[in-house]
Amino acid sequence: MINLAESYKRKGQHDQAVWVLEDIRKKGMSLSDTERYILDRGYIKEWLINGYYHVSDSDIDSIKDSKRTHPVSYVEISEKIKSREFQKIESPSAFIDLKKLLDNTPYTFTYVFTQIFSLEEQKASLLVGADDGLAIWLNRDKVYEDNDKAWWFPDEDTIHVNLKQGWNELFMRVLYTKGHYCGFTVRIADSEGKTTDTLYSKASYPSHGI
Repeated sequence: MINLAESYKRKGQHDQAVWVLEDIRKKGMSLSDTERYILDRGYIKEWLINGYYHVSDSDIDSIKDSKRTHPVSYVEISEKIKSREFQKIESPSAFIDLKKLLDNTPYTFTYVFTQIFSLEEQKASLLVGADDGLAIWLNRDKVYEDNDKAWWFPDEDTIHVNLKQGWNELFMRVLYTKGHYCGFTVRIADSEGKTTDTLYSKASYPSHGI
């Protein structure tokens, strides 16, 4: 059924996609249950995670207005990663269910980190879906932010990026505002839209720091 919702979304039939997801919930199926309908098409399942952190009261209105908020300090995050304050998780499913992992409360952020290896410098795409909000940095450059995601759909957004040869650092901030679940899916494809042997990910602490 989740594939049906994804199909509707890809065709621009948003109302039908939402109806399918609502039907899943009415039948008492969780997103974890529906994960078996999603093929493992190169989704990143290994992450280092840190959090959750409460959003300050002054930031809540900004989040609701989908404005940029809660800017990340790479000095602070670098220190957290180097001091092993990030813990490693290996998810059995493509959907990284932070609500299940952390039991986070509404209006909180979680930071996640992984690395992507490329044999050569190349153009690629990040295919992402999230609920409720997501900001992404690749090699310290912010490449995406949307703090107003009403529903999670696999591969809902495509982000074109440039990978350098070797390890590329993927850092994300995941926002949870309300609802029964919070999480994301991410996979990476080459310039032709395919997952190849030249691209793979690994959740490990960078030996050089970030």
